[in-house]
Amino acid sequence: MIWTWALRPYYRTRLGVSDSPLAMRAGLMALGCFPFIFASATKWNIITFIIGHSHEKLQRYHQFLSYIFVILSLIHSFPWFLQGIYDLKPTFKSLTPFQWKWHVMFRDYYSSGAVLLFILVWLCWASLPLIRRYHYELFKHIHIISAFALTSFFFIHCREASGCWHYLFATMLIYATACGCRLLWILYINRAGIPRASFELLHSGAVKLRVKCYRRQQWRPGQHYFLHFLTVMPFQSHPFTIANTPSEDNELEVLIRKSDGVTRRLFQHLQSKDASATIPVILDGPFGGMHHDLSVYDRAILFAGGSGITFILPILQDLVQRAQEGTCACMSIQVVWSVRERGSILWMMEELTKVLEEAPNSMVTVQVHITGAVETLEPEPEVDKRIVSLGTPLYGRPDAAGMIHAAASEGQTIGIAGKYISLCSQFRC
Repeated sequence: MIWTWALRPYYRTRLGVSDSPLAMRAGLMALGCFPFIFASATKWNIITFIIGHSHEKLQRYHQFLSYIFVILSLIHSFPWFLQGIYDLKPTFKSLTPFQWKWHVMFRDYYSSGAVLLFILVWLCWASLPLIRRYHYELFKHIHIISAFALTSFFFIHCREASGCWHYLFATMLIYATACGCRLLWILYINRAGIPRASFELLHSGAVKLRVKCYRRQQWRPGQHYFLHFLTVMPFQSHPFTIANTPSEDNELEVLIRKSDGVTRRLFQHLQSKDASATIPVILDGPFGGMHHDLSVYDRAILFAGGSGITFILPILQDLVQRAQEGTCACMSIQVVWSVRERGSILWMMEELTKVLEEAPNSMVTVQVHITGAVETLEPEPEVDKRIVSLGTPLYGRPDAAGMIHAAASEGQTIGIAGKYISLCSQFRC
């Protein structure tokens, strides 16, 4: 951005002689962002291969580059319009200077550029969090269609000027390679047969899937798979965090809470099935995960909210297993889980109870917080009987900052992890 404005002149000293240097410079810089925008948007990409960060961490760069792309495109566009207004072409006296530019000299450039600018503004506006979260499935389809339309009009707009098509071909190659690699990986991990998933309908509109794989799958705690539900929406996938560690039975477990789109249709589909039925599921992954090792800290604090328990549960299981093997320096693990109602505790109660039983020397403590309004919570005596092994739940939101500072005051190193805490922080008094 600075380089775009740093060089002068912005316009030629004689209008009508040549193009605006500012416009051309901004346009070429915008074009240079194009391959990186597409590369950071794909699940499989060369950036992840080089630096090791998963696709979800690259989304912020994808969004940032896209906004830079729009700003550079606006800087590219306005000088053309201004210069078109003031240029004089005496051979077309019946047309104004701007009309001459638009209809005669640069007709394809101006018309395709106007369409491109409209698509760009639409893409960025529709990608705002408030709009994106309103109906994500619709947003995703429109986003992809708009991106392909943008690329098509880009070819028309550039018309092989100054080797611009090389950038576009590079972008297409990057995207096609990413899609091809992802397809090959899906075929590879599902080559022994399409896995089938059993299900268990749970309290508060949740369902637990146990996917039985024909071949052993490997994943790290905190990673997620994209699942394709062939009997519900076969051409769509949805990410779900794996709620267990790899085991000998080749089974992975996910917790799904009913929302909109795929999850709602899946829940309705499973309600019509027998409890013993299974559904075919295609796996794609694993992706993401933590890049820090909590086992090197004296103490670990794991935060989760609602279904985010699936992120920290395998981390907890892994730490306890390593403690049993004597390869974990962590002496204390505190789990802080916030749910809206008591019934949600049943989602992962069995798994948490098992970890508590396996943990050596009371290593693990579980603290459950119920954040729903007390006056709206109905008595659930059966639930209360089943969750007694996890202790008495607390009402209200947890004081995360207070917990961290209290632990830090003891002079221990502390590792912190959670669904929305993408870091592993170290504190020492």
